[in-house]
Amino acid sequence: MIGLPVFLRELIAHSRRSRTYVFQTIFLAVLVIGLIPLWPPSGQGSGAKIAETGGLIFRYGAYLQVILLALLAPATTANAITMEKDKNTLDVLLLSSAGPFAIVWGKFLSRLFNLVFLLFLTLPLLFALLTLGGVSAGAILVQFSILVAFAVFGAGLGVFLSTILPKTTSVLMTGYVVMTFVIALPLLLSTTGVVVTRPGTHPLLAAYISPLYDMIYLFQTSSFVATESFPSRWWVCPVWCVGMGLLFATLAGVLLPRAASIERVLSLRKFLERFDQFTESVLSFRRKVKKDSDRDRPPVGEGNPIYWKETSVNTIGRFKYWWRVNLLVLLLMGVSYLIFLPQLSSIDFHKVTVAVLAGLIVLLSTVIAATTVSQEREDGSLVLLATTPVECPVYVKGKVLGIVRNISFLIALPFVHVLIFTAVGVIHPASVFLLLLAIPIAAVSAVIQGIFVSLLFPTTLRAIIAAIVVLILESTLPAVCCLPTFNLPLACHFFVEPVGGLGSAFATTNQGNYLTAMALAVVFSAGTQVGFVVVVYSLISSGYDRYIGRAA
Repeated sequence: MIGLPVFLRELIAHSRRSRTYVFQTIFLAVLVIGLIPLWPPSGQGSGAKIAETGGLIFRYGAYLQVILLALLAPATTANAITMEKDKNTLDVLLLSSAGPFAIVWGKFLSRLFNLVFLLFLTLPLLFALLTLGGVSAGAILVQFSILVAFAVFGAGLGVFLSTILPKTTSVLMTGYVVMTFVIALPLLLSTTGVVVTRPGTHPLLAAYISPLYDMIYLFQTSSFVATESFPSRWWVCPVWCVGMGLLFATLAGVLLPRAASIERVLSLRKFLERFDQFTESVLSFRRKVKKDSDRDRPPVGEGNPIYWKETSVNTIGRFKYWWRVNLLVLLLMGVSYLIFLPQLSSIDFHKVTVAVLAGLIVLLSTVIAATTVSQEREDGSLVLLATTPVECPVYVKGKVLGIVRNISFLIALPFVHVLIFTAVGVIHPASVFLLLLAIPIAAVSAVIQGIFVSLLFPTTLRAIIAAIVVLILESTLPAVCCLPTFNLPLACHFFVEPVGGLGSAFATTNQGNYLTAMALAVVFSAGTQVGFVVVVYSLISSGYDRYIGRAA
């Protein structure tokens, strides 16, 4: 069997890691926490009601598993080849008798096995749902087939990106972009008017191209094909997912011997450096009047040294100039206005836009903070830091201020968007107030917990995965308690209100009471998040010397 030695090596190494079992436990915990509130109490309700509840749990559990796979597949495959590049063992593997295809397929199959094993862990929950009724064995088989096929696609994509891209972080972020695009493509097509359907229906094309919409096709078949009660073409999406996953793995095997040259071709470093020089010459007027002797003098002894390092060396996402990301996001935002021009008067468009921007804020804040310490540990600069008299308050303050400064433009974008469309009379002004109570605190909380996770985990990839897992767990809190800001994208989706009626779709009383209730919920949640930040900071402070290797 091709790649069997590499597959066995990866599998054994994976099984010996404690985080493997932590990962599996968290995966099941998220499902259980998300579905427990829906579980019917024993001895209450009719049989038909219990069966309906069982079907509802099965449906939302399937949707949740698709989203979890989209999050976990890039995380588990991002370092498949980049790990060998970082350790300088890729050339040794290529010189062995295994060959490039054996290396790639062994890593691909081992990662795929881990993802599919997570899906098998959900079988007891599915068997329990069968006892409630409302769930057929055929529906379970279709659901499981869609999920396994999506896992094949995610594993193949991750291995392919890990082959052609140089760093694990770039593989991870690119993988998330591609997975999000695949899942949301039908929504993008319908929003832009490329595909037009009647209200309450979906085009069959959506089920063909998106695993999430294929799940919707399984549970709401008549909204796709009015004459069907069970999906007859559910297999189209799994077939192309499996085909593309295997194609990605095959291409990775072909390109692996040429990985170094491909990285050089795909690298935008020279172009970006020239772009930086041009932009700096245009924008940096103050530097032009400085003397040459003072131009590059570092601010030695001035301010917080960790803040200076964060803003001058440890830039956002480890890019050389952090503002490149800001410029890219701004351009994408402007392009989205042109693409979705017919939707600019729809409040639903603005709800989704602000929710996406809020998701980017939380995700980038967490990922940047999660890499900031672990990367220093990997490149050896943390050892040098341990020899300095820098204490925990200075270190954490410098990190937080530096990261917040780097992402301040991104934090401002939701407010810019809301203010623009408040001025033209689409969004209610109170939305700005609600966002102001939620976004800054949630961003700082994400930074603090990201730094804590980065202090705990020795490698960048582990820290990123652990931070994302924490985000997933926190996002489930609003389902069981009144903590909306812990799931910032969902909260911001409901905070954006139309001018015509503030919360009219949800309020049973007048608008003032609804606004008061929303404000109180945000204040309570923000206060809880402040308390959470204090607890996390105390944990950092109590073990700071041990985390950075300076303990006695």
